[in-house]
Amino acid sequence: FILALRGLTSPKRARVGNLVGAAGMLVAIGFTFATPHLRNFGLIAAAMAIVTAVEKAKSTDTEKLIATMEGMEFDTPKGKMIFRKEDHQALQSMYAFKIRVDPNVAWAIPELTREIKIEDMDIPIRNKR
Repeated sequence: FILALRGLTSPKRARVGNLVGAAGMLVAIGFTFATPHLRNFGLIAAAMAIVTAVEKAKSTDTEKLIATMEGMEFDTPKGKMIFRKEDHQALQSMYAFKIRVDPNVAWAIPELTREIKIEDMDIPIRNKR
């Protein structure tokens, strides 16, 4: 991913930088799904965001992707996610669980106690755009 960022520093190398970044993401996604005990939902959500943006923009052009992702809403393994237009903050519902132990089950059982929805959050916009 560092090589992708380096490629994005120049308009001449931007296309190669995008391709290197996409290849790196593909490797990361493959690694995530290939590793049985690794479930990095943040990485999966990031990959889903990129795919959704490219499909909506019908392009891999950086400026078109940025414009497309501003205010973009998409589904992730943990539910709906939104990129807030004003500051590009990724927002999604938060979940609180308690763990119940059942002697008849070999593992602890998570029980949902609360969901804080995106619209219930009051996260301030701190940039001066």
